[in-house]
Amino acid sequence: MNAFENELLPEPYRKREIAAQQSEAKAMLATAAKRSGAKTAVHVPVGAAANAVIETARAIRAGLVIMAPAGHATLSTVVLGSTVERVLRHADQPVLVVKQRCQGAYRSIAIAVDLSDSSALALRQALRLFPQAQFTVVHAFETPFSAFAAASGVEAEVRALHDKEVAALVARESAKAARGTKRAKIRIVVAKGRADEVLARELAPGQTDLVVLGTHGLTGVRRAVIGSTAERLIETLPCDVLAVRPPG
Repeated sequence: MNAFENELLPEPYRKREIAAQQSEAKAMLATAAKRSGAKTAVHVPVGAAANAVIETARAIRAGLVIMAPAGHATLSTVVLGSTVERVLRHADQPVLVVKQRCQGAYRSIAIAVDLSDSSALALRQALRLFPQAQFTVVHAFETPFSAFAAASGVEAEVRALHDKEVAALVARESAKAARGTKRAKIRIVVAKGRADEVLARELAPGQTDLVVLGTHGLTGVRRAVIGSTAERLIETLPCDVLAVRPPG
């Protein structure tokens, strides 16, 4: 879909422009559909782009919204743009932010978990959407007063607790996702540090196709917040990112 945002254009010109956009989109889809065999449809709603995406996705009961960021501010930072950011905050569906040219199916997927309900849902969605991929579950933790904790042995106890809880989360969600089929092979990484730092350190450059993470499921005014960690990861990771928000 492509939103037609010039609502002030006189009706005859608006219809002509919308028809032109529909033709262009259909031509663009034709080649891709021929290769994949996918069924396609084109929507050109009138209105602000973010609202149009959200409302169209709801109207057609979409299972996934796929978008691209606005561009690159630096080699390591992506400018998502207000449209993508608003859709990430308000869409009912998981949102896939595509940053790399497609080379085929996702093969290596990292799932960032923080033991919250939203990250559990993100893990489950990833296992169901991409059953043939190789998975790495990454959990980052921080220890208050780390120097004291390390010296007193508390840090080792904290790490052991996180290891146990992440292993339980992976076992539970992989069982739910499998539904009687063979469970996916999942590598687990539990490391000290901020989530973005741990992902950058633990994931081999160029070998991770997709990072999946959960965002906060909030309502009302607070729904505009997806979480500082999630926002930072979506903006800075070089690979594609799938953001999953709990319903509500």
